[in-house]
Amino acid sequence: MKAVCAWCKAEMPLPKGDWKGQEGITHGICPGCAERQLFGIGGGFHHFLDSLPLPVFVLDGSTRIRSANRRACELVGKSLAEMEGIPCGDALVCGNARLPGGCDNAPDCSGCLIRRSILNTFETGQTLHRVPAPIRKCASTDPHPQTLLISTEKIGHAVLFRLDELQSEEAPR
Repeated sequence: MKAVCAWCKAEMPLPKGDWKGQEGITHGICPGCAERQLFGIGGGFHHFLDSLPLPVFVLDGSTRIRSANRRACELVGKSLAEMEGIPCGDALVCGNARLPGGCDNAPDCSGCLIRRSILNTFETGQTLHRVPAPIRKCASTDPHPQTLLISTEKIGHAVLFRLDELQSEEAPR
């Protein structure tokens, strides 16, 4: 297996994971291209985000939203302008975000797997893939907890946070 930047075609290190026996090419974005795209030099980053088939948020080192693709905006029912600068938990309508102190400051936030995954990727650069992360949605009519399968990847000075799947847990019988 080989990793190649989809923009400049430069070879890159493979993301962490078990690649034994796998052949082919996986594409990503190298740090140089990411910097140019994320911070306005090149202008194609929003087009790239919108081409992704799953909801993706671009977060800074304090888990605040800096950008998102169209699917992420549709999922949470907010425009990009409404989400820019707010904590991720606010956009995802996490029940803890409505507690005193809000997202990142409520008592349960320090144990939040979504928050910890994003911060870990930001600090270490470690890519995470389809990590099960429970969330209680405050506006949900479903009383059962939901599990998000999330993936994270550090790109320059930001983390791409992807929502791979939403699973509702069945009520015990």
